[in-house]
Amino acid sequence: MQPRRAILVSESRLMREIIKRVIEQRAGFAVVRELGDVQELPPVVMETGVEWIFSTIAPGQEIPEDLKNELFLHHPTLHIVGLWMDGGHLEVEWLGRQHKELTGFTLDELTDLLRQELQTFRGANEKGGKGKQDRD
Repeated sequence: MQPRRAILVSESRLMREIIKRVIEQRAGFAVVRELGDVQELPPVVMETGVEWIFSTIAPGQEIPEDLKNELFLHHPTLHIVGLWMDGGHLEVEWLGRQHKELTGFTLDELTDLLRQELQTFRGANEKGGKGKQDRD
C-alpha cells in the first residue's frame, strides 16, 4: 500500500517531530508539509492536494468551525485527525462532517484504527463511493 500524504499541524516543533515519526513509521502516512498554525491550512491543502490532516490541539480548544467548513467545502474527501495535547482525546472527522471521538487508546490501538480507516476509505473509493463507511 502506498503511503497516504498528510499535512501535520502543531505549534510545537517537538510534537510535530514525534507525531511525524509515529504516523510515518507505524501508520503508513507520508508527511508532505508541516505547519505551525491551522489558519495556514487552506492554501496548503489546495497546493498539495492531500486528503489527511493531523493537528495537535491544546486542551479546551478545537479547530475553528469556519475553517473546517471552508476546508470541507473545497475538499470533501479531506480527513482531519485532531490530537489533543493532553493525550487523552482523539477526534477523527471527514466527509459529511461525521466524526468519531476516541479516548484511552494505546499507540498500537490508534495505529490499528488509522490502518482500518485507510482500508475503509480505499474500499469506498474503489466502489465509487465517497468518504467513510459507518461501522458502529
